[in-house]
Amino acid sequence: MTTILIDGGYFVGRLEKHWFYNPKRKNMKYWWEQRKAQKITKVERDNHLKRLFSYDLGYLHKIIQEIGFMSEVIVCYDGIYGRRPRGALYPAYKKNRRGNAEAHEHKGIDVRKRINKLKHNPNELLPDWKAEYDDYKEADDLIGEYCTHSKPDEDIIVMSKDKDLFQLMTLPNVRVHDFTNFMTSNRLLDECGVKPEQYLEFKALSGDRSDNIPGVNGIGPKKAAKYLSKYGSIGDFPENILTDEEYKLVSLWKRITQLPFHQH
Repeated sequence: MTTILIDGGYFVGRLEKHWFYNPKRKNMKYWWEQRKAQKITKVERDNHLKRLFSYDLGYLHKIIQEIGFMSEVIVCYDGIYGRRPRGALYPAYKKNRRGNAEAHEHKGIDVRKRINKLKHNPNELLPDWKAEYDDYKEADDLIGEYCTHSKPDEDIIVMSKDKDLFQLMTLPNVRVHDFTNFMTSNRLLDECGVKPEQYLEFKALSGDRSDNIPGVNGIGPKKAAKYLSKYGSIGDFPENILTDEEYKLVSLWKRITQLPFHQH
């Protein structure tokens, strides 16, 4: 039994590309402008938007077919208040993103509504595909919950570009695919210098701009990997590496990044 868990952020990224105005490409933005200029009908515009999104679904379906047999495909979407639980601990979580809102007050955009406008059903993007959503959970939390509650004989493939999901590779039945290739322990070691079980501490030490996590001043990815390679984990660091205050911050960054957040 193989279950595919798709991070719904994939569709957020695809839609952003479709709406980036490029006059040389007939993307969604192009057809929308054509309708505004009354050069096409509303029906023609909607058909073009639906067609373009269908191409994205077709590409994704092709990748899944190349991976091999699967018994279930589940798309996990971000909740509109998904940042708020982490924001209660760290208000600046993802504050550097569009809108600059503090996480405990953030309200996001429900990508399912945008997909609906493209004449697709977000709860069944393709026949027999399913979906999961919770107002107060991010997609990676839904994925994390599914993985941690799964049975050992269930093979799970997580499809996402979110590096936080690398930590789930510590589960023996979970693999991570970035829509191009599988991430393996050896590949992670080559690219980041750490093992899957060290990824949480690696990120806590070196920081992550995408989540607005600063890490520890003076410790970048190379130094973080060097320390973890030498000592194994933060708990085994000599006292001169982290101050008491830095250790507290690292513990907070780990807490913010750990999946699923709601179980801890």
